[in-house]
Amino acid sequence: MGNTLIKNSKSLKCGSIIKPLSTLAFVCTALSCIAYFFYYDYDYVNGEYVRGGLTFAFPNFISLISLLLTIAPVVLFILYIFKFHNKLKATVLVPIIFGLLGLNAVFNVLFGYDYFAFILPYEIYRILGLVMPVCSIIAIISAFKGFSKKTFIIISMSVFLLYRTLYLLEAFVGMQNFIENARYLYVFTIPMEIIGKFALYVSLLLFGLKNRIPAIRAMSPEQEKKNSEKMSPEQALRQLNDKLEFGMITEEEYQTQRAEIISKL
Repeated sequence: MGNTLIKNSKSLKCGSIIKPLSTLAFVCTALSCIAYFFYYDYDYVNGEYVRGGLTFAFPNFISLISLLLTIAPVVLFILYIFKFHNKLKATVLVPIIFGLLGLNAVFNVLFGYDYFAFILPYEIYRILGLVMPVCSIIAIISAFKGFSKKTFIIISMSVFLLYRTLYLLEAFVGMQNFIENARYLYVFTIPMEIIGKFALYVSLLLFGLKNRIPAIRAMSPEQEKKNSEKMSPEQALRQLNDKLEFGMITEEEYQTQRAEIISKL
């Protein structure tokens, strides 16, 4: 399958839902990132720490990596949905998005970001944090093979949504703690982060369930011919339908090749 532009590509399925959801994910995630630049200043007075006001500071190296891993998947998904969805080359953005989500989970496990432990122990979240990159790897492999099967996206995003649901419960319980300690910034940024992640995961789930992408692999005509010879007529017809769906062949070419395949039955 050559890396050419898709012409006459069908419109994004469920675009009326995915586009606003992905936009919501971007806006909320961006707002949640305020916490990377502002923090509460504390002074040591009479043997105890006294909370001061909000202070601005550029994120340190670790926080900067966390910031990039948080915002990058949302930005790439927005670009793909709104600008590059009709381009075959841009399909590579899909596994990159899943890969970044997995890296973010690994980063959280290694550096303890994104964890509360008001209800469940840290170990539960660390286990889920290690399962999430495994799901990302499965999603990446499946995306490279093309979105012909939906099982991977259901499993992957279900695990991500489970993690975020537990995070939501933990944040809800811990919100009183933030209010009592007058850490009002987090009362705003944490809900924004949760809403943003939920919107992103649901968007990816809907996208994987409702849209098909071609396999991300560049094959010469000779390789493609050899592969097609090994296929059953049913598989060849399915691949031919994919080519037509993504505008890689014209209707006339489709009918000609379809007749050739049927003649071999």
